[in-house]
Amino acid sequence: MAGYFDYLGKVLTEKGSWYKILMICALQGIAIFFSPKPIMNQMAAGSMPQFNVPGIILYLLCSMLVFGFVIQVYNYFMNNKTQLLPDVDFADMFLKSIRIIPFVLVWIVYFTIFGVLLAFLSAAGPKSGFSFTLLMVIFVGFMLFLAFMFAVMLILHAKDFSYKYLLNPLTPFNLFSKVAGPVTVLVLLYGLINVVLYGLFFGAMFLIGISGGEAATVSSMVAIGIAGLVFLYLNNAFSFAYSLKFADIVKSKLAGTKYLGDEFATPVSSGVENDDELDY
Repeated sequence: MAGYFDYLGKVLTEKGSWYKILMICALQGIAIFFSPKPIMNQMAAGSMPQFNVPGIILYLLCSMLVFGFVIQVYNYFMNNKTQLLPDVDFADMFLKSIRIIPFVLVWIVYFTIFGVLLAFLSAAGPKSGFSFTLLMVIFVGFMLFLAFMFAVMLILHAKDFSYKYLLNPLTPFNLFSKVAGPVTVLVLLYGLINVVLYGLFFGAMFLIGISGGEAATVSSMVAIGIAGLVFLYLNNAFSFAYSLKFADIVKSKLAGTKYLGDEFATPVSSGVENDDELDY
């Protein structure tokens, strides 16, 4: 099983990957620019929000395209395609995001049911036999479990968009022990990488701000723009490598089971000598 940094190297060096990552950066930039956050801030302040309908549509469309690209990445990987990052096909990216909506709705129901149950127990108070602290521990723990298994189930679903086994609420519990260990290590590694990456980015912003003085010069604005683009590019590269390694773990651990009957194979498994499952 290939390691995280094997996938990162492939993502950064695969033919045409720079163009694909830049296209995703562009879509994210548009989504950030048209983010509805100002509308939410206006509502929170109690004022009448000013809706920019074309902006909201662009935000939703770009967000769906980015999400659809991630689903394409999972789909390619789980179907043993040699290409790690798929070609930028807006129509297919949009359709992939649409096809995943029913699956997402099912998981929203799971989260909602558990949230309602916990709210009911909390309202019952001491009569329920559970202390508030215990309820919060259960709530946080189970929400983390659901978020953890949502990613696993999403990868399985992205293979062929089949709902076999995936609608069974017991499936996440059956799979958890198989993938929990290596995925936890991967999540911790990815978290550490993000701490370093964000630290470098904000450190660069601080240094640019100091060198620019009180008045923002053209050169400092250009430097900020370049630093932001480099950060977004690297952040996406690290994120795609994380997604591929996550899928690698799911595929290797579930290969040969009723959930995934294929023999295990990955696009970068050849030439990787160390097959240790925790080789990151």
